[in-house]
Amino acid sequence: MGPMNSANEGGSQVGNVVNLGKVRKLRSRDHARQQASENRTRFGRTKAEKQFDAMNSQKMQTVLDQHRIDDKEQS
Repeated sequence: MGPMNSANEGGSQVGNVVNLGKVRKLRSRDHARQQASENRTRFGRTKAEKQFDAMNSQKMQTVLDQHRIDDKEQS
């Protein structure tokens, strides 16, 4: 057995050919999916939740306005 046969005896492992364009697109898609998931968590509120927050904000502003001390009333 010569030197050429000894390399093949160990069952040489040949790597797979990779299309770099495909890898880049897959990586880009994965990044986009992750970003979309983060955005859903950050900004994804239901219409009811938005209305509830708006109503509470308006109530708090009304209460604050009712307890406001104007300079005109202090004279």
